[in-house]
Amino acid sequence: MIVSAHLSLSAFASSFPDVGSRYEEAVNFLVSKGMKGKTDGTFGTYEPIKRVDAAIFVVKTLGLDSESVPSSGFTDVPARAIKEVNALKAAGITNGKTETTFGSQDYITRGELAVWLTKAFKLEADDTELVFTDVGGQYIHAVKALVKYGITKGTSETTFGTQDYATRGDFAIFLYRATQIKEEALLPAIKSVKAINGRQIEVTFDEAVDAELAAYIEKAGNQIVAFDVTESARTANFVSEMISFSENKKTTTVILKPNKLNQREQELVEGKAYTVAVVSEYKEDLLIVNVKVKSDPTVLLKGLELPEVKVDGNDVVVKFDQKMDEEARNIANYEVFDAYGVKVNGVLGESAWVDATTKSAVKFKINPGVLQAGTTYKIKMNPNLEADNGSALPPSQLVTTFNTPTISKAKPKVELARVTGTNEITVAFDQDLSDSVLVNVYLFTIQRANGTTMDVSKVSFSGDSLVITTNEEDTFDEGLTYTISLPSGVAVNDRFRNAVNDEIRNIKAMAAENEAATIVNAEFIQQVDNKEKADLRLTFDQPVAIEDVEAGDINIDGYGERYLIAGGTAVSVYGGDPTGKTLVIKDVASAFARDHTDIATKFIPDIKKSYRVLIERGVTKSTAPVADFNRKTNQADLQTIVKGVDIEAPKIKKVILHSAEKVTVQFDEKIVASGLDESNLKVEGFIKSIGGRFQSATLTGSSLLKYVVNEDTLTITPTSDSVKFQTGAVESGELIVSIGADTLKDVNGIENEGMEYKVAVNDTNVYDYAAPIIIGAKVIDLASGALEITYSEAVYAKAGTAAEVAKQFNVIGTERNAFGTGSTIALAKNDARNVFDVIFTSKTFKQKDYSSAKLIYTHNSNYAVQDLEQREQASDYIIGILNEISQS
Repeated sequence: MIVSAHLSLSAFASSFPDVGSRYEEAVNFLVSKGMKGKTDGTFGTYEPIKRVDAAIFVVKTLGLDSESVPSSGFTDVPARAIKEVNALKAAGITNGKTETTFGSQDYITRGELAVWLTKAFKLEADDTELVFTDVGGQYIHAVKALVKYGITKGTSETTFGTQDYATRGDFAIFLYRATQIKEEALLPAIKSVKAINGRQIEVTFDEAVDAELAAYIEKAGNQIVAFDVTESARTANFVSEMISFSENKKTTTVILKPNKLNQREQELVEGKAYTVAVVSEYKEDLLIVNVKVKSDPTVLLKGLELPEVKVDGNDVVVKFDQKMDEEARNIANYEVFDAYGVKVNGVLGESAWVDATTKSAVKFKINPGVLQAGTTYKIKMNPNLEADNGSALPPSQLVTTFNTPTISKAKPKVELARVTGTNEITVAFDQDLSDSVLVNVYLFTIQRANGTTMDVSKVSFSGDSLVITTNEEDTFDEGLTYTISLPSGVAVNDRFRNAVNDEIRNIKAMAAENEAATIVNAEFIQQVDNKEKADLRLTFDQPVAIEDVEAGDINIDGYGERYLIAGGTAVSVYGGDPTGKTLVIKDVASAFARDHTDIATKFIPDIKKSYRVLIERGVTKSTAPVADFNRKTNQADLQTIVKGVDIEAPKIKKVILHSAEKVTVQFDEKIVASGLDESNLKVEGFIKSIGGRFQSATLTGSSLLKYVVNEDTLTITPTSDSVKFQTGAVESGELIVSIGADTLKDVNGIENEGMEYKVAVNDTNVYDYAAPIIIGAKVIDLASGALEITYSEAVYAKAGTAAEVAKQFNVIGTERNAFGTGSTIALAKNDARNVFDVIFTSKTFKQKDYSSAKLIYTHNSNYAVQDLEQREQASDYIIGILNEISQS
């Protein structure tokens, strides 16, 4: 029968003078089962234990039924132990010395104890070869089992001490360790493992781990290991120093440290596969472990992943999963191949970051006439490409594919046609056209309203337009409509040479009257393919053109902020208006700015505002078929009011650090967190480790964080008391919270694509209301009783002397309960720091483990510990005082 003994043992702290730190926890356990010490006040750690006494406590520990079992038949058992010995025999753990004697007063040997425990806890041996030379016969299986489960390592490197008497200390340790072994079935399989960073991993189980077992594993702190193919669990590359389970006990966050026996790696290696295992026991000087459950070999730290490559309009966009260095923009680092593996030269042109802040995606202009539509290409990356943090692509992740648009989609299609001169008709397409196409002008037909045809003398290409010129004598008249027919194959997609137009018949083109525009209306329109960009459509009362744009010809007044159009900006005819009266300016953020040398001044329309659009006098021209110098222009400024449009992802308005247990992030609009989960959140903070002390960590994942969204506010809280948030700037860094890209969007669907929200405690929109908390305490000197105390941020004393401040601190569970008598705390704000010493007395600490001791802070309003914003620490305590002196 396997039972759990993962109990809180602090209440049974031993006071036996002969019990050292090696035996203390095991003796505490036996004391919890009712075992008493010797009459002289000692436990008798090094004295042998009688078989009868061992029997009593094995039965008590296992919880065996001792009431309804048959008599053992042994005649030498004292009355106080008859029931227990009966139960021991009934369970098949022992048959005694003979049929009628148990050997009650004999001392139990280490070999006999091994047999008892193996049977009692159903321990199975493996085929490991024993190094002990004094083990044979009936003891071989039992000793192998104890070695397998890490219950013992023998009395020397080559002896188990089979015939030696088991001491009371040995018995305590053997029995206690045996009770720590759960049936493997109680620990679910590992579902997945992943790295948060080079020293932190997250382990997810198929099912919830038993709460009692999870608590024990957390307390032990060192029962998860990670090792590569060259090692084993016994010689693992990394050992856990902190384990923290989520509230539902399905996920645990693990902080690793390099194994002292294996110093090859200080952090997880990118691209290397590790096996993560939960073991029954792991000590740095003990290579005997029992693997309870383990993962498949998994690459924990993936480094730079193969980028996503796609065609976006006239660009090839390479999107990485991390911020890249400048070499990502270098065309020389990319090669393009066709489906047959033949290199295609000259594909990529001018490069630019998609977002100059995140630098995770690069766009390259596609050079004309190189690629074909409806085709899959391969792109090979240079292995020297690196992320900003130094991560590189593994050799197996250097080649990926991208697809060009289908021929049907890339095929140029007519949007509209209009008369643009006395001898000129312009046909606008939805794609840029190649200007190197040779055409037969006799295949183009232009008809007047009366059915007569006009002679075509020339066909040329400009951007997305095909311009048809007639003979000089065949001129167009104002206000009349003409019909055009085009042969197939004359409009060729500029980027994809195999995508050409179908035959087009009977397009209508109207010749405008030579009238100046007097009215304009405007509208911001979200781009269909990119909701984070907006176009400006200008609709006039006459068909007009805006050519040779100079800076300031058009401006947008944001009532106090005036944005000017950039010189050379294209203003094209909008294909969705067959009258030709609507023009469009693409991507207003790129077209308008207060100062075009500074990206921060670019125009971003706000849906909550309205703007005045003004077109300067003389900027618009009639498109009537008259000589250019006769075309009428607007004789006055044209202006209109236009409502803003939402093209921005939600922005952080303010972050409030309420306490070490609550952070709220308020946005400038309502948010939808459909893509958010706890792994996308990071909060700087602390995790409770062995003995109750806290350790600095970047908190992420469902085992540490949880969140709720309400309207425009994201609230983040820890999953348990084992997790605390940073309460101000500490030496580990300024960052307080970050929210991953592609996780949030507003109600209009604008997502924070390619943008990670990062907030630091010193940002102007961060409001820190959190009071400081104690996150660690460490004995640094036995002679003076000095305790080093670490806070969650820089602190100093409100007033008083160092001795007066120290009186607010006291310790319980050490050699004596004591109050502080002196301190090195800063007494002035300018000297504030997050670590200082409190002096107790010379007899407060010894060379002992104080993982169950308590450090208490009792707030005194006169001498309070406070942070730089004068927020005073509330009365609080931590359990667990590190005593490295006892471990040296």
